[in-house]
Amino acid sequence: MTGAATIHAVVSYNPLDASDRSMGELAWRPGVTLADLLTGLPSAIEWVVSLDGEATPADRWAEIKPAPGSHLVIVPAIRGGRTGKTVLRIAATIAVAVAAYQIGGLAPGGLTSVWGVTAAAATPAVGTMSVNMRSLP
Repeated sequence: MTGAATIHAVVSYNPLDASDRSMGELAWRPGVTLADLLTGLPSAIEWVVSLDGEATPADRWAEIKPAPGSHLVIVPAIRGGRTGKTVLRIAATIAVAVAAYQIGGLAPGGLTSVWGVTAAAATPAVGTMSVNMRSLP
């Protein structure tokens, strides 16, 4: 759009893959809001919007009016689901790794024996599977 006021926009569909994005210019007009500019994005996805480097909460998109020449970055929100359980799983996995070293040392001949190395190698595999199969509180 030559001569017209625009807003620079980048929509990243996969924040872990920089090539999966669209870049372009959106037409600016007096009174245009973020909500107006974001019309047409898939509603099944929770989007995070940054206007000139500042995150904008979704509940304010209808009142925020970008200036001509603004930069808009739109990415899907990354959510881990059941965050508390994820933290507990990480802690349990670390405990399994520490236990592997200790268990390997308890085997006859310690960590220098075939039995010690086998025990140290099997403990993380079995322990991690157990942690991931359990329903943590």
